[in-house]
Amino acid sequence: MITIGQPGTDRKFTTLSDIDMGLKPKDFPDTPLIKELLDLYNSAIILYSLDHDFNLAECFDWNLKEIVNKLDCSIISNDTIREYAQNYKKVILSILSKDTFSDSESTKRIVTTHDTFAKKIIECFHVTDDMCQIYDSVVTGSIVEVEKQIKNNAVKPLIDDIPDFNKKCLYTLGAYYSNYYSTPALAIKPLQELMESKQYSIYICEIWRIWKFISENEVDWLGVPEEEYSAMKIVCLKTILAQIIQHPNDIMAINQFMQLSLMKYI
Repeated sequence: MITIGQPGTDRKFTTLSDIDMGLKPKDFPDTPLIKELLDLYNSAIILYSLDHDFNLAECFDWNLKEIVNKLDCSIISNDTIREYAQNYKKVILSILSKDTFSDSESTKRIVTTHDTFAKKIIECFHVTDDMCQIYDSVVTGSIVEVEKQIKNNAVKPLIDDIPDFNKKCLYTLGAYYSNYYSTPALAIKPLQELMESKQYSIYICEIWRIWKFISENEVDWLGVPEEEYSAMKIVCLKTILAQIIQHPNDIMAINQFMQLSLMKYI
């Protein structure tokens, strides 16, 4: 626990390299599409975990060499990407082995290796800025319409009484955006319950994003560990994967998985 400021502002910083946040190929069908999607997510989480823990070591002068060494890059099945991941880990470990690692050359080396790994992920998996354009436009348009209806009192949410899950997700988001909840924090539980139901919705990425945004702004100052956000992301990713396994041609679900996998990490 690192104390910042006055009593009551304690914030917990936790390492990620020693936490199992990967999606293991053995737990899913062995198809080219699923393997590629798993590699995308596992590459992104390894990139983020290494970057996160190196920053902790640098900021607080922690000896995290043993922690970083626990990170398992073998979960990536793609040989090329796995090699880039292992190299990034190797560079970080070599710098953490020094008495000091804040010199300009070490910083430059870390940044270069990180960016090279990130660019290789983007190149290998053909990730583009507009890959989720259709998904985003559909989701945004629907939420804006419901938000207007709720603000104009044309619709009272009555979210608990909506039988259609997709519509329930839409109205939960609309209620948040329209300030239907007296405080944003009241939306945390409904959003979390939607994710924990493990039912698929085209709004699942937005639900996780808003849930994390509210949680960070409303309760993060109390010390919500980073891995809690990642754990809920994994719940959503598995829900999307179940949809893709059942409907392998669902382009929107595939884009959702890619978008959520990379959100914040690249």
